[in-house]
Amino acid sequence: MKRTKDFKVSAIGSCRITTPLRDGQDQFGYELNTARCYGYCHSPAEAVQMARFMQGDLVIPEYLWPVLGRGRDYTEMHQQSSVDSDLYVIEISSAKQITAHGFSLQLNYLHAAYRDFFSDAHRAYAYWAATRDGSQAQFVKENWSSTPSQMEDAEVLAHISRKDNTYSEITAGIAALRETLPDIAVVTHIDAVTGAGTTIASRSKLIGKVKDAAAEVGVQVIDPTDAMHLCGQSHAISDESTGLAHYTPKFSQTMTDDVATQFILPRMGVGPALKPIVPRKKEVPKVKRSDLLRAVRKAGSENDLEELARLETLAADAGYSIPDIALWRSRIHFADKNYTLALIEGADAASELIENLGLHVLVMRSAVAISEVEVADFYAKKVIRLAGPEKPRFVKEAQAALDRLQKAS
Repeated sequence: MKRTKDFKVSAIGSCRITTPLRDGQDQFGYELNTARCYGYCHSPAEAVQMARFMQGDLVIPEYLWPVLGRGRDYTEMHQQSSVDSDLYVIEISSAKQITAHGFSLQLNYLHAAYRDFFSDAHRAYAYWAATRDGSQAQFVKENWSSTPSQMEDAEVLAHISRKDNTYSEITAGIAALRETLPDIAVVTHIDAVTGAGTTIASRSKLIGKVKDAAAEVGVQVIDPTDAMHLCGQSHAISDESTGLAHYTPKFSQTMTDDVATQFILPRMGVGPALKPIVPRKKEVPKVKRSDLLRAVRKAGSENDLEELARLETLAADAGYSIPDIALWRSRIHFADKNYTLALIEGADAASELIENLGLHVLVMRSAVAISEVEVADFYAKKVIRLAGPEKPRFVKEAQAALDRLQKAS
């Protein structure tokens, strides 16, 4: 039975798990082991890659280091000895898998490393669309190859692909982590509510998938959302107007206490026994999609944001995709410039808009409403292309928007 500094813990994830574990060392008497940890990560594939590197089983190419180990010396990190921890606490907060040459990349570091390329929003949107259909090499050649520096960037940018992990892939990732590391526990993202009174649907779905996958593999999991509700979101999230992703110091301490009491102390033999892992009960949807659509249209026509939020949660739980919810919410919020700017400029929103006609229409309408001419023009043309002859009402609306924009310019 290990106690105090003999017990080592490692964090694999973002600041949401690294900071609480770092701050809890003196309070709970464990040691945070950061040997060969080259930075933050978010997806299951990134976590598996980090685990293999921390175990000394992986060499990362130096040309990819800026998008993985930003701020850390390449040679020094590779020469560090591997030091096993007794427990690895792993946060899985994204289903986005970005890869190049077989390695998983960190999206935030990628944007920072190629800041000039991604600084143009239209070019960035088009690039991510190209990574989905496999035409990114041609896109980069046509749009980022005019200088030696751009050609050097293109060596990586031309080979990046993107996908969203399925439930099976998330489960496989957690299983691989369990096989690779001595002992693991998992932490999910936090299911915070936006200014519009709704959760972020894709995040809510991911949290559910991670909890189910962890239970299926037989791994303990903490969802910080319950603690956030007890604390109050305004006291837990430090950036409620932006990404809903950063903890306040107070809530970080709450996470320190939760992770220590649920994961660490029982393993040190100085706390309550580990709780048994019980698979979550998956309920069969009890509502028809057609009924939800009618309810959404009624709530939208009555400007009832609270009911739209309830219906969005119901739709997510049932596994339904209903873009009409976002469209109605946009109509209600058109007068709120901050809301529409956040929608247009948000990195997560931008990356999700590539294939979805309904959300393209949403951004087009929002941009027109606040006179963001270039963005409105860009998305109006995309709506026309995506809608085609099968959906003439959207084509007509987009063409009318273009006509108004031309008259105004």
